[in-house]
Amino acid sequence: MKKQVLNDVKIRNQVKKDCYSYQLVCVTKTTKKNWEINYTEGTDSTSDKNLAEENLNYDVKPKEYFKDEKVDLIVPNTGVYFKCENCNGKGTVILLKQKCSCGNEQNVEADSTSFTCNKCNKFQETTAQRCTCKNGQIRKILRIQVEFKNEYFSYFYNPCKLPESYFKNLKGKQIYYEANTEGRVNELKNFEISDVVQQSKKAISLFENAIAQKHFILSYPVWQCDYTLKEDNFYLIGNESNVYAPSYPSRTCSIL
Repeated sequence: MKKQVLNDVKIRNQVKKDCYSYQLVCVTKTTKKNWEINYTEGTDSTSDKNLAEENLNYDVKPKEYFKDEKVDLIVPNTGVYFKCENCNGKGTVILLKQKCSCGNEQNVEADSTSFTCNKCNKFQETTAQRCTCKNGQIRKILRIQVEFKNEYFSYFYNPCKLPESYFKNLKGKQIYYEANTEGRVNELKNFEISDVVQQSKKAISLFENAIAQKHFILSYPVWQCDYTLKEDNFYLIGNESNVYAPSYPSRTCSIL
């Protein structure tokens, strides 16, 4: 900008107007269950499957609150046994393709104990193989995957109606903070800006299933500055004093 133009710029007055950013972070928990066949892991239950599942509360907590996390684990004392349907509890299954001593192969029924060769007419017992179960029983354990995920709510109180992008890289001053790892945080009550209080109340109630919440308020000082080059004003935003001059002759000016 030319020097003579800059000389004409005179600040007439400054008015301070604070902007506020309200942020709520909620931790949600979802659990996926899967009864899987497993003969080596976990410990056995003293009850049947249904009763074992009823007695579980999945009291799994995140290693670090307010950080996305997935936990995969086998629930203790959930190992239960069932009669194997594949072998009907026998531990062995008949081979569906039997081979005669004459070398002929033919299909037989799954429950056959003997067959007659359709080539040499020889009568003989069927051959069985070990079932994939264990001694005629299937063992299942309960594996769960617990996912902790953060959900966010934000509200920006901006009485100056400035572009919110101007605040994106500003630190702001934290003037309020509360966290609760056992459930919901308290509603704001004594904060001076009623809009922020109402938005906080609305946000907290939105996340009914949250297992933990935290919320905080950041303050950004804004100075509205009137100048005489035009009957207009510009703004100094935050402690970093970023400039927003919507009607200034040169919007790329870095001198102000």
